[in-house]
Amino acid sequence: MIIVNQSAELVSVSGGLDTIKQAGQTCYQSDSNKSDSEFTEMLIRNKHHAMLEFGWAMVRLVTDRGISHELVRHRLFSFAQESTRYCNYASGKFNSE
Repeated sequence: MIIVNQSAELVSVSGGLDTIKQAGQTCYQSDSNKSDSEFTEMLIRNKHHAMLEFGWAMVRLVTDRGISHELVRHRLFSFAQESTRYCNYASGKFNSE
């Protein structure tokens, strides 16, 4: 059996904290002097998580199935996961194991 080390790679980021703050300010009719980071932290403390959907990051994770199944339970995430049904693990990177 080949052991594959876990890893994470940040692929791209868009709609950062400034975008989240703009969306939150719309909801609160706010002209807050708080920094983007402070305003976002306030949204999280107030459990106004919907505003976080305006910012996103694409991350490539290499991990085991158990961890991936814990992650896919989170509503705010979108997933594209390697298929154990349609990928041929008898060839390629697993050396026919």
